[in-house]
Amino acid sequence: MPAPAGGVRASLIEIGTIVKPHGVRGELKVRLHHRRSSILEEIDPALLVLRDRHGNTRRGVSRAGDALLRIDGVTDRDAAESLRGAVVLAPRSAVVLAHDEVLVADLVGCEVFADGVSVGRVATVIETGAGEVLVVRNEREERLIPFVDQWVARVEIARRRIDLDGGDVWEPQPLREDG
Repeated sequence: MPAPAGGVRASLIEIGTIVKPHGVRGELKVRLHHRRSSILEEIDPALLVLRDRHGNTRRGVSRAGDALLRIDGVTDRDAAESLRGAVVLAPRSAVVLAHDEVLVADLVGCEVFADGVSVGRVATVIETGAGEVLVVRNEREERLIPFVDQWVARVEIARRRIDLDGGDVWEPQPLREDG
């Protein structure tokens, strides 16, 4: 992917969600937002933060295995169950990116241009087996654009801009009343 121009947003980024308790000792199963991510193995788990459905944050996180976390004070399945749906946050500074990588979270909100003309903003990013797909929306329609070198010429996170290569070749779909 083209190198980003830089820029920093929130100091904590959401990397996953607690999906369920694991076992009877309070371990928590995590679903990472980017399933190929190795962030849980790469950063000190003490840097991770959990934010529950009520906005409360908890620290004291440690690893309990692949995509498993343990939280200080959570010692049984019932306590772990109460954290289902909590989000897992990591300090942005702990995420090391190669020169040609961007955080998926930074793509949301970027304006997308084809031949210099805005086609909309990234509303969300879908992860598929083949890679990420940008969901680009404007007030009337949306487009699904593969986030691959063949179609994306430049990503400038600091300017919140993505330039497409090859023009606007994606068939727009009208927005539904509920979407």
